[in-house]
Amino acid sequence: MNRTVAAFGLTSLLSDAGHEMATSVLPLHLARLGLGATALGFVAALPGFVVLRSVAWVGRGFRGPLRDFLVSYSVEPRFYARAFGVERAGDLIGAVVGPVLALTLLAAGLLLLVAIARRGDRGNPTAASS
Repeated sequence: MNRTVAAFGLTSLLSDAGHEMATSVLPLHLARLGLGATALGFVAALPGFVVLRSVAWVGRGFRGPLRDFLVSYSVEPRFYARAFGVERAGDLIGAVVGPVLALTLLAAGLLLLVAIARRGDRGNPTAASS
């Protein structure tokens, strides 16, 4: 494995993890705003959203073959399977790590809020002077 293949694997992992983090917390965020699945469906059906989503998919269609070309160009033919396996593994690991990381960060934030709430106003000089 060379640096190019490793870079594509890492890029794929980070890209998919970021995408999956956002996708996994979106319903929770909408629920926090008092919006349900209907709101998500409404947003997804907006013409501007549909156009942007279509452009993103077209971009993805161009990106995939270019990535495949660069990966195959960077290794000898006998290492194609290994090189593409590293890239796909990064993608799959990112798909798992993203939601796990998002839920971990949400849980940590919730624990922090609970700790702050339990602490109350102790040590808060502005609350004591009021």
